[in-house]
Amino acid sequence: MYDDKRLNQVENPEERLTRQVCSNLRAKEFYLDGPSVAEMSHSGPETAYWCLQTMQPFGPDDQYCCPEECQRGRACHEEL
Repeated sequence: MYDDKRLNQVENPEERLTRQVCSNLRAKEFYLDGPSVAEMSHSGPETAYWCLQTMQPFGPDDQYCCPEECQRGRACHEEL
């Protein structure tokens, strides 16, 4: 399951550049003047994410949705 401690971890900048966030990941910020899905590399504790496939905070594989989890290698991942 999801670990809240991951939200506050400092990430390696090189790792952030290579991330491939799923095209189905959404957050309210995407619809404002915030970053695009492609620019989201880490989550914030105040942001609620959902999957366009399920319209829930978890994907079709019943795993939590956030930029750290919705990556290449996850069964339901779709490229941008």
